[in-house]
Amino acid sequence: MSRLTSFALGYHGCEQEIGEAGIRGEKTLRQSTSKYHWLGKGAYFWEGDAERALEWARQRPAARALKEPFVVGAIIDMRHCLNLRIRENVELVKQAHRLLEQETSATGMEMPVNQTAPNDKSPDMVLRY
Repeated sequence: MSRLTSFALGYHGCEQEIGEAGIRGEKTLRQSTSKYHWLGKGAYFWEGDAERALEWARQRPAARALKEPFVVGAIIDMRHCLNLRIRENVELVKQAHRLLEQETSATGMEMPVNQTAPNDKSPDMVLRY
């Protein structure tokens, strides 16, 4: 990982009550823990795009719809993130994928497959196992 310090503006879509409590320091943002989240456990932010974060918060499936979609902005120290704009980190992801392929093959398991979410009209396969 690069030793240079860089920062990014990130935007997180969430329920307004949670976002405002987070801004006041009363709560932390909910960590994603489901096995189908893109890059594992953590809070996800849209870099430099508050509108996209709000769009995401508004477009959640009905079963998980937010009552009051809201966006929290943050200054993120990229030294603590998997920054995929840095070439060496993209290589780390490629290596991890190759290792996953080797391990699943060696154990007789199948590679995870991305899927569409139930009742999701998006063409994206948002369940990214």
